[in-house]
Amino acid sequence: MPMALRSPVGSLAAALVFAVASFAPLLQGSATAQQVAALPEDYVSVVRLYASGEEASALALLGRWSEARIRKHAEELSDAVVSIRKCPACPTRSAFSHFPLRAALLLHVDRELLDQFSPPVSEHVAQCGIGDQAKVIAHLTAILLLIDPEAGAFLRPLYLGIAQQAQWSHCFNESQSWARAGLRVLPRDVPLKMASAVAAETEAFFVIPPAPRSMGQHPSATRQRDAEAVRILDLWEAARRGFEDVLTVSPDHTEARLRLGRVLWRLQRGDEARACFEKILSKAGEAPVQYLAHLFLGRVLEDRGDLAGAEAQYRIALSIEPDSGPAAVALSQVRFLQGDNESAREILAAGLGASRRRRDFDPWVPYLIVQKPVGEQILAGLRQGLRP
Repeated sequence: MPMALRSPVGSLAAALVFAVASFAPLLQGSATAQQVAALPEDYVSVVRLYASGEEASALALLGRWSEARIRKHAEELSDAVVSIRKCPACPTRSAFSHFPLRAALLLHVDRELLDQFSPPVSEHVAQCGIGDQAKVIAHLTAILLLIDPEAGAFLRPLYLGIAQQAQWSHCFNESQSWARAGLRVLPRDVPLKMASAVAAETEAFFVIPPAPRSMGQHPSATRQRDAEAVRILDLWEAARRGFEDVLTVSPDHTEARLRLGRVLWRLQRGDEARACFEKILSKAGEAPVQYLAHLFLGRVLEDRGDLAGAEAQYRIALSIEPDSGPAAVALSQVRFLQGDNESAREILAAGLGASRRRRDFDPWVPYLIVQKPVGEQILAGLRQGLRP
């Protein structure tokens, strides 16, 4: 780690005491003096550099901070939160009122994303984590909430952007953590609830199920296998609770109901899953959602042995997405199970040909995992909002 940039000011509390005792008249007339009293001057300069549009330079400077300095900075911000809460009229609040808090939040968020996440790479294990910048972000969030009555409108997309970016990097546990952090501030926010639940569902899908028990298996291996099975079940249950929570707040949220139905199917609760899909299909909706609802309902019916009903659902799905590989495979399968090998072969061949010609994603693919850096797009919009 490069050598830290040393702060010209000691602890935040000491700076405030010194400022109040010795320079009160100057602080009343100078926003800049108040700012420096509460925050290290080099830090203020880095944040203003970021706010001016020199993001790469500001991030590089912040990246030179040692872990010790980041932790100290977090402690000073924590002290500032306490000071503002206890004494709204004291200099700390005034100092932060003249400080670009939103730019500071985005600066630390960008540094956290650079340090902890990376673009997804095929056949590579994702490198994920939550670093010390997260503590700084939490304290800056608390200060913004205390000072800015419009803080929620900024924090909502900020935390959603982080959670979405973590998911794009295949850091599903971290995505849930960031979404939950946002929900502590905005407990009824539907997009954050969805981000958390989707991350849990996606993580559960990509966990490799443990192998079945075998004769002669060592007891320790059996315990490990059973523990992994419980962990996967817990992930599916977390996703179920998450989507049910969304529907409690927003009963007409179609994607939440679609995903809840799929999770219920995973949990072998077929009747409840079927009810979810049929409720979606009882009214008009967006084509991708309708396609997936027919596809998923077909699978529920297939599992129940209703092959004719499953075939009808798969055919409707294929009519909505004529180039769908998953729908063609599913339809071919039920024709094969009904003894029509020739038709099954023709449907499969046509589906494979259509998939090769396709230039976009089948809706089934982004349902499984986000295919675009949506989080970065959200954060880019917030950065643009800093510009005069």
